[in-house]
Amino acid sequence: MEGKSIPPAYVLESTVEDFLKGEDTVLNYTLHLIKQGIELKAEK
Repeated sequence: MEGKSIPPAYVLESTVEDFLKGEDTVLNYTLHLIKQGIELKAEK
């Protein structure tokens, strides 16, 4: 449907502190989720 989009599963906002440190909040969170998934698979 035109004009419709997929709502995000996670909503993150960058902070001023992260920006000043040069950190990417969304990228860091994504890498954290990937790491958790790998650790869960390793436990099986």
